Amino acid sequence: APTPSPSPSPSPSSHLHNSNNNSNTIPYRSIFAVLTIDTILIYDTYHSRPLCIVRGLHYAGLTDCTWSPDGRNLVVSSTDGYISILSFAKGELGEEYVNFDTMETTAAT
Repeated sequence: APTPSPSPSPSPSSHLHNSNNNSNTIPYRSIFAVLTIDTILIYDTYHSRPLCIVRGLHYAGLTDCTWSPDGRNLVVSSTDGYISILSFAKGELGEEYVNFDTMETTAAT
C-alpha cells in the first residue's frame, strides 16, 4: 500500500491567527500537503488539524504532488496520468513571511 507523501510549500507563511493555545514562538509556519491514495490533506506546522481536506478529486489513486514556486498552487497527479491543480487565493494560506532582520543585514553589506 502506498504511504502518505508530504510535500512542503516553498514559501513559509506568517501566522493567520492564533486559533489554539500553541506555545510555538517562531514567527512563521510552514505549509505542507500529505497525499493518501484518495485524499489530499493540507497542514501547517502551527495547527494540529488539517487546514484543508480534499477527497474524490481523481478516480485513480493519487501518486505525487508539488507546490508552485509561489506556494499558491498545488499540482496533484494520479496513476491514470491525470493531474489537477488546487489554487489558493493570495493570503488564503497566510501571508508570505519576510525576515526583516535578514533584509537589513543583507542591505548593509
